[in-house]
Amino acid sequence: MVFDLDRVIRGLLSHPQGLLQEMAIGIVIFIAAFLPRLISLGTMITSDEPTWFNRSHNFVNALTALDLAHTFQHVHPGVTLMWISGLASWLSETSAGLTGFAPLSFDQQLFFMLLPVAMATSLGVVAVFFLARELFGVKIAALAAAIIAFDPFLVGHSRVLQLDALLATFMLISALAMLVYLKKDDYRYLIFACVTAGLAVLTKSPGLFLIPFLFLSLAAWRYFDQVSRRRMTFRAYLRGLAKPALIILVTIATTFVVVWPAMWVEPVQTLDKYINGIEWAVETPHERGGFFMGDYLDGQYPLSYYPVVFLMRSTPFALIFLPIAAAFVIARAVSRRFSAREMSVALLLVYVVAFSVEMTLGDKKFDRYLLPVFPAADVLGAVGIGYCAEAIVARLWGRSGQVSGEKSRHRADATYAAALALVTIVSLAILVPLQPYFLSYYNPVIPGNPSNAPNVLLIGWGDGLDAAARYLNEKPGADKMKVAVNYNGFTAFFHGQTVTLPRKENNLTGLEGCDYVVFYVSAIQRTWNLGLMQQFHSVPPEKIIRLNGIDHCWIYKVEKSGEAAGS
Repeated sequence: MVFDLDRVIRGLLSHPQGLLQEMAIGIVIFIAAFLPRLISLGTMITSDEPTWFNRSHNFVNALTALDLAHTFQHVHPGVTLMWISGLASWLSETSAGLTGFAPLSFDQQLFFMLLPVAMATSLGVVAVFFLARELFGVKIAALAAAIIAFDPFLVGHSRVLQLDALLATFMLISALAMLVYLKKDDYRYLIFACVTAGLAVLTKSPGLFLIPFLFLSLAAWRYFDQVSRRRMTFRAYLRGLAKPALIILVTIATTFVVVWPAMWVEPVQTLDKYINGIEWAVETPHERGGFFMGDYLDGQYPLSYYPVVFLMRSTPFALIFLPIAAAFVIARAVSRRFSAREMSVALLLVYVVAFSVEMTLGDKKFDRYLLPVFPAADVLGAVGIGYCAEAIVARLWGRSGQVSGEKSRHRADATYAAALALVTIVSLAILVPLQPYFLSYYNPVIPGNPSNAPNVLLIGWGDGLDAAARYLNEKPGADKMKVAVNYNGFTAFFHGQTVTLPRKENNLTGLEGCDYVVFYVSAIQRTWNLGLMQQFHSVPPEKIIRLNGIDHCWIYKVEKSGEAAGS
């Protein structure tokens, strides 16, 4: 199919009411997704953000100096983040200089660098709605958009200067666009799927998962639609795969080259570093160690890690209704009622399971590495709700023979509207109390959550240390205080002097000259300074920073002699 821009424009202009309606729907979804990502943006800083802050600045500096080889900043490679956040920072700083305002503070720079990430992920929710509408209808698409827009784990990462939220957004859009192409046989969706796949690969190396997934989706769908229904021979089927497969490879490769300036000047060296970086990321455990099911781990996680992460971090709707969607698909396959919708659901289930398996094979593991699974699981949860709504409508009204088709349709619409209202209310009831510390979310459906989470997973990524700094800033003479901390995320917000404790420091003499010491939950879980903290246990901490019912920071006053207060 040839893309005729003139025909598309004429079609839009001839239906202005429809165009305005579509724009209004998109704006409403964007605002709903953007508000929780915007409010109090930049309140906290995670331990990885200063690194990407510097890399984004270096990326733009390399662009402006035409030193394009140095737009390679890391093996991940984070190109999409550095483009949008680096340019946002450069534009804000340039505007401040041209208008005569004072140079931006770190907090202000961080806000302007976070803003495009929040906007991009919010626009991603809009794209998911319109793509899901083509696959499952407007009712399920609305449910999916609501669940994803208010998914606390995804919202939390959409407010961080890091790669995972962008990766999850590009990957889901690519997968859905591919499924729409297969359903409609419209090559515009295939191009869109491949461009967003290229952006995912440029964001972080796990995005490479999309290449085999797109091929698998193409082969499976075409076989189901054509060979299994005897519309063509197997040989003709194989020939028919060649053109879209070539488009997939060429478009992803073109996107990779066009968007990454380092590829313009040093393509071989850049690819070599990128490939070597994949091997490093897969085979190298995290140098700081980890924590799982009550034990400190030095890189060796059991196979149960990511299934537990899914249970702990998913939304209640994904956890409950994804299995229901899978059950309906299996039942319809057995009863030979396997339609295009069921094929889409089956391939999304493959997406969730296969990506989880890929992440399990790597030695380096964190809960956020599984993030691309969660919005896909939210879509499947919406499909599961839709299957349940259909079953309810059919059970109550569809077979009675006493209700007209129009009345039955109205009741079906009312059922979906009630489901959408309930999803929105429950999602907001979970989301709003977490604000702005959405990363402290743990699925409330799991017994014991969130209070049991510190016994299961590594807790905290620097969130809460900002609150500890603000608490100490309120004390008289805070700017003259010296505070020891054992995790990153405190210094950017504290007005006084900060000393970072070595991980193996367990003696009180290491606190000489300090007024306070702040211990952080994930550091203690990894046994950093655990012996030092235990020496303060004779007295309660002066302040505990608690987020979502979980202790994140313990603040102790230090006697000038270097002894624990009250010891």
